[in-house]
Amino acid sequence: MTDSNNHQDITSDQRQNIRQRSQTLITQISSPLPPPEMLVGYEHAQAGLINKIIEMTEQEGAHRRDLEKSKLQAEISSLQRGDALISRAQIFAFSLSIIAIIAGGITGVLGAQVTGSIIGTSGVVGIIAAFIKNSKREK
Repeated sequence: MTDSNNHQDITSDQRQNIRQRSQTLITQISSPLPPPEMLVGYEHAQAGLINKIIEMTEQEGAHRRDLEKSKLQAEISSLQRGDALISRAQIFAFSLSIIAIIAGGITGVLGAQVTGSIIGTSGVVGIIAAFIKNSKREK
């Protein structure tokens, strides 16, 4: 009952005075560690807390660097695999084009000049198309 009596004892002037003094403080910290004033407050709240906060910050930084390093290594590996695949595809396409040119020449010598020229031309067109496609990709 004393609590309810205490609340009733506060006058309206005192209530208004209390409302005027209340404020909200919002702090945004952009560095990994809180400002020194805040660290001192933490140390007063619990001894040794500053060291724990610094250790946690160092561990988080090391963990983040490890993740970034792993991500970078994965990207490099992926690019290397892609380059190797492109190289194999170019060698395969070049080989098929050379085979088509040779087959067209042999077919033409054996008496089917029209068929041989079509087969040989497709090989040349394949090589030209590959070079045009690669030159457009590099730009």
